[in-house]
Amino acid sequence: MPDAAPLTAQRVGKDAMSLSLLLPETGVADLLTSWPDEPRVYQRDTTELDRTVTSAFLNDYIATGCVPASEIAVVKAPGPSLNRDAFMTDGRTDPDKLRKLYRNGYTLRLGNLQRVIPFMARVSRAIQEETGYSNYVHAFLTPPGNQGLRHHWDQQMAVIVQAAGVKRWQLWRPPVEAPMREFNESWRVWRSGVALAERVHETRDALVRYLAALDVAELALLVRQAAVTELEYTT
Repeated sequence: MPDAAPLTAQRVGKDAMSLSLLLPETGVADLLTSWPDEPRVYQRDTTELDRTVTSAFLNDYIATGCVPASEIAVVKAPGPSLNRDAFMTDGRTDPDKLRKLYRNGYTLRLGNLQRVIPFMARVSRAIQEETGYSNYVHAFLTPPGNQGLRHHWDQQMAVIVQAAGVKRWQLWRPPVEAPMREFNESWRVWRSGVALAERVHETRDALVRYLAALDVAELALLVRQAAVTELEYTT
């Protein structure tokens, strides 16, 4: 047999894998010369990012079951993120369950693409070299007419690229300067100053209200559908 070709790292020019994939020239200049203190909106041309990480690419990423379950969040406002059991079977990501959740209006957040997709790893590393700051890449897939995340704040600066579809953003000035943990965005986030018994009581009441509001007939149909469509035998 002929000798195998040696593996070599793909070399990509810095200019090809930089902030210029996300922003136009003016946006790149703004970000590299001053720290933004208010939202900024830029119109950008199609780049290699758009041609590589397309909607079809992400849908295939989901359909193959390659998305690590630990990097998936499934959420539909105003509720919290679903437990991972909602989209896993036998300890693995279940593409069929993810698709059903998406059809039911849930947003799928595919986290840390720079850890699992080589193209995004190169982009992330190049941007870190360019800016001097670490970063991560999440992708959000939201069904038309639905909202994934509730209103919230982030502790880091975000560069958001609208790759497909249309989205309406609602923005407010921060009520406090540089909010940290004491300014949590919801009662579901743990606060060390609250007694555990009180937290458990609130959680129980929320669960009771949710169960009492279920349409039992509709739930029975969903349970039956899940039973007859399960592909793998489990004991």
